[in-house]
Amino acid sequence: TTDTIQLSSTVDTATAVTGGIVTLTADGAGGGLGTLTIDANANIASDGEVNLTGANGIQTGGNITSVGTVNFNSATTLSNDVAVAAGGLIGADINFVGTLDGIGLPVSTLTLETGLGNITFQENVGLASPLLAITITDAVDVNFAKTVALDSFTQNFGSGTTTFGDRMTLEGAFNFTGNNLTMNGTGDSAVGVAGSLAAMNVTNSGAFTTGTGLNLVVDGSFTQSSGDAASTNSLGGNITSTNEAITFASAVTLTDNVT
Repeated sequence: TTDTIQLSSTVDTATAVTGGIVTLTADGAGGGLGTLTIDANANIASDGEVNLTGANGIQTGGNITSVGTVNFNSATTLSNDVAVAAGGLIGADINFVGTLDGIGLPVSTLTLETGLGNITFQENVGLASPLLAITITDAVDVNFAKTVALDSFTQNFGSGTTTFGDRMTLEGAFNFTGNNLTMNGTGDSAVGVAGSLAAMNVTNSGAFTTGTGLNLVVDGSFTQSSGDAASTNSLGGNITSTNEAITFASAVTLTDNVT
């Protein structure tokens, strides 16, 4: 713990005999900026948890590999492509307690892997700068509690439920492969800026659900594919494709008036 922290080289506790916990706290208590900065080449490898805190925020460009849970306890900005893998073979959680944003062009990609763990975003994602792409390699549950604005979103595997708790705006494509996908909020969630032909692809082995009053507006095609015989769709809002087709492979149930 100290005023301001700048990490410019690797931290490795992965060879520790017992849980090598990494805790970095920039509290600003001595009059410093209270910023935790992790450079692009400053990767963290931990045999335990990783806890990152900055009273004035976290700016990170380094990768994290941890056997335990990874906690970003403050507003976080990506300065580079970042990969976070938690839990090893048994899985552990990744938690973003504060807001999450990109820093500007070029677009930064955040790749997350938890195995049997969960991923939680407690605050807005991308509202200050949507120049951020998120790729989820695997997880159980993924929860975006508030508004999401991204360059693109990709999930390759999810055994539980991925939930968007409020509206989502993507400049590019949306690709989901997993069990359940739930999208809530009121108004329009948009995929693709005008003329981009960015597509929305949903491959669900469980339930794809849109809440009442949540409309999907896709510049390119919308395609729902069945990942399993149990695949279902429940729609509470409209789906509009500006330029391409809308396709469902599984049965659709309407929970409100839908066009």
